[in-house]
Amino acid sequence: MLRLAFYLLAASFYLTAITLCQAQTAPTTSIPPPKKTSPGIFGIEFSRDGKTLVTGNFNGTVKLWDMASGGVVRTLDGHTNLVYKGVLSPDEKVIASCSLDHKIKLWDVATGRELRTLTGHTEGVKAVAFSPDGKLLASVSNDGTLRMWDVLSGLERRSFIHTRSTEVDNSVYAAVFISHGKIIAAANGDGTISYWEVSSGKELRVLKGHTNLVFCLALSADGRSLASGSYDHTVKLWDVATGKEIRTFADKKMTEVSEQIRAISLSSDGKWLASSEVGFTSSGNQFQYVYKRVKLWNVKTGAQVFAVDQPGFEINGVAFTRDNNLLAGAGADGVIKFWDVKSGREERSFPLPSAEKGHIRD
Repeated sequence: MLRLAFYLLAASFYLTAITLCQAQTAPTTSIPPPKKTSPGIFGIEFSRDGKTLVTGNFNGTVKLWDMASGGVVRTLDGHTNLVYKGVLSPDEKVIASCSLDHKIKLWDVATGRELRTLTGHTEGVKAVAFSPDGKLLASVSNDGTLRMWDVLSGLERRSFIHTRSTEVDNSVYAAVFISHGKIIAAANGDGTISYWEVSSGKELRVLKGHTNLVFCLALSADGRSLASGSYDHTVKLWDVATGKEIRTFADKKMTEVSEQIRAISLSSDGKWLASSEVGFTSSGNQFQYVYKRVKLWNVKTGAQVFAVDQPGFEINGVAFTRDNNLLAGAGADGVIKFWDVKSGREERSFPLPSAEKGHIRD
């Protein structure tokens, strides 16, 4: 029964987030996920050598997992609510974490010590990104701002605002530095992607093509292509230099089913794009999943390689291993799964740490 109760609460959280995005001008009270009890995982990222996996967790922590053993080697504990992401700096000496508690924290990777807390956002901080030289940190939030921070001092350098319209969702959901760090791309709640000049704060370009909020971004390893995942159930690939749409990855939409992209990742060799997707029906405050699915796409052709359905919880984060042989995914149950990119077969998984298993047992 405890497992069922947790699942329903997690589902309520996602439905509330969906309601926030679709009924954008109506006042809504968010129901946060369990604090310090849920083992769920949101964002995931591999270290450069592929030996460590970093996760942002529902219980307010960042965890570093050893790829060889599948065990947790370090836990960074300091946030008071869900951590969306833990992101490594370019030199991998610092981790930046962002949370539903409105805060950003910087951590020393070697010791696990908290270096500083960055405050200023007035709502949950959805994502953070380091500049290529590691001197700047960008953060985006449901408060409608993209903020730029000096990593060394912790001081806010600049704030970017795409829109304050009462007719659309003002949130900013993701950001990535492009053009060698001179420009930052931001995923907006109005379905657009903004290009901001870092030095001046000028909005240089707005990419239009999605019909619902843009939830996630991923930059190709060569920096030439930008992928965007949206609540319109499509992933689009854009030419970074021109801002032109290259390709759309999407299945035929189901009737009377809300379908959304929750996470995306591009392989470092440029061959594959992964997406995590959900479909659900809703009536009033009740909703029911139709599917929870991870897909692999061929970047060059746009063809779907495989689709893997999830029996329990949706996958919030996806990332390719450094050799691009496996696709990792993790979600609300706290289990990290790895699929073979050629077959879609599950090759291994990292189970919950023993101290957290009791939180989802029947």
